[in-house]
Amino acid sequence: MNEDLEDAWKLVKAIPAFSHEEGWPPMISMGDVWAWASADAITVTDDNVKQIAKLYSKYGFCGLVYYQCKVLGEWESSEFVDINRYIEFVDNEERICQEVPDYNARGYAKRTYIIGKPPEIKQATGRALSQIGNIWNLKRRWWGLEPDFLFRKRVIRNIK
Repeated sequence: MNEDLEDAWKLVKAIPAFSHEEGWPPMISMGDVWAWASADAITVTDDNVKQIAKLYSKYGFCGLVYYQCKVLGEWESSEFVDINRYIEFVDNEERICQEVPDYNARGYAKRTYIIGKPPEIKQATGRALSQIGNIWNLKRRWWGLEPDFLFRKRVIRNIK
C-alpha cells in the first residue's frame, strides 16, 4: 500500500459515519440523506478511497453527498432542499476548479453562482392571515420586541 493510499484510508476512517464491521465491506453511512428512513451507504474500496478522501477534505459532508449523487450516479436528487444545495455547491466549485486550475488565479477569477431556486411563497388570505398576524405578535412579545403594556392592549383588542 503506498503512502497516498494509506493517508486516504486514515482520513476516510476518521469520517464519523464510517464503519467497518465484520462480514461487511467498509462503508460510509448515508442514511436519511436522500429520503426519510432511507438506509443507504457508500462502499469504500482501494479504488475509490482517494476520490472520497479528496472530496471529504475539500467539502466535508457536502463532498460525500456529491460523490454518491454525481460520481456514482445512484441518486438524481434528494427530497430535502438542503441536500440538493450541497450538491449544487460542490458541482459549481468543481466546475470552477476545472476552468481555473491554478489555486492563486482562482482567488481572483471573480466567479459567482446561485445555489438553489427561491421557494414559492403563497399569499395567505382571510383567517390564515389573521392567525399569522396573531402568531407574529406573540413571537414579538416572547422575544422582547414589544413592551408588555402594548402586548396586553393588542391581545384585549383582538379578543373583543
